[in-house]
Amino acid sequence: MAGKTADDGKKAKPPVPSTGPSYVRCDLTSLQKETLATWVAGLDYAEWVAWLEATVTLGHVVSIRANDVGCQCSVSGGTRDGDAHTNQCLVARATSPLKAVLVAMFKDQNILAGVWPIVDIRSDLDI
Repeated sequence: MAGKTADDGKKAKPPVPSTGPSYVRCDLTSLQKETLATWVAGLDYAEWVAWLEATVTLGHVVSIRANDVGCQCSVSGGTRDGDAHTNQCLVARATSPLKAVLVAMFKDQNILAGVWPIVDIRSDLDI
């Protein structure tokens, strides 16, 4: 038999390889963490909610979850921003869900200035 067939007798399509998201590497230095603490202290509720609303409006997906050792916020790029972040994922970790969102916002606005550099983290998985 040349290939699997579906129940209706038609040849089954081969699986489409998944490219998956490209991850943005943005580890904060000690100095950047100090700047983050000062920046968060000066931030008001309306500013971070406005960032969150604008990010989601651009089609990005913002997800927050608790891990065994803290919380994580991932911002996956949308398609309404001129494909600037399509199929990209920016991850931030902190001790609480809100802090994780604020770290993601800080990285996006202050460290990366909206330009997300891609790093192929698959190479980290190889020996």
